[in-house]
Amino acid sequence: DPVTVVIHERVKPAAMSEFVEHVYKLATVAKRFRGFMGCSLIKPSGKASKGEATVILKFATYEQLHDFLASEQRRRWLVRMRQLVEE
Repeated sequence: DPVTVVIHERVKPAAMSEFVEHVYKLATVAKRFRGFMGCSLIKPSGKASKGEATVILKFATYEQLHDFLASEQRRRWLVRMRQLVEE
């Protein structure tokens, strides 16, 4: 059965455009992994959102998702993203 991972991040106010760019880079990397079925980004809208963005990744199986989540490529992406989000 397909599996989905949902990532919520509070993006720093001045970093939204760079955050979006990095999510697109993540999707490009994820496409290279077996079982990748898609990536979606829900950008914050309005002041009530407080900069909260949601990234949704979908893979065909849990094992394929795990391969991506455990990958060096994703680890490097996370290091870069930490600079763009609130702790």
